[in-house]
Amino acid sequence: MWFDQIKVQRLAALDQAAFLFVIQNAQGTIRLYDSVVEDCLSTSSLISLTFGNMTIENTSFLGNYAQLGANGISMLYSSAKITNSTIDNQRNNVKVTAAAMRMVDTGFISMNYQSQIQLNNSTVRGLVGQSSSFISANGRSSISIANSTF
Repeated sequence: MWFDQIKVQRLAALDQAAFLFVIQNAQGTIRLYDSVVEDCLSTSSLISLTFGNMTIENTSFLGNYAQLGANGISMLYSSAKITNSTIDNQRNNVKVTAAAMRMVDTGFISMNYQSQIQLNNSTVRGLVGQSSSFISANGRSSISIANSTF
């Protein structure tokens, strides 16, 4: 599955993921390149990966919010690599209240049970979460961060 030079705006999901919901992708790694994902609202996350692999490069995530879960990516037995990207929730075009922002569990990435994340040459700012403002990791998950700004 390839997403190249796309602009995703103002998607809303009443259940699950606002942009992408993947369970056991048999087609290989999901790729999101040179794209913008902005002003989306979901119940649990923007992207949900279960037994999946994803590569994100040169992509901006701007002003995306969840009501619970994670504002960005929820991972279960999955791996993701984010490179040369921006994750910024400083703007609030979807008009989420401050009280609602505090209800979300994780600011952007929620990792469970042997998930892996690599973050390289990226900028992260303006995230809020109950358990973590950026990454929450459970089970035997692994995190690698290099040359990034928070």
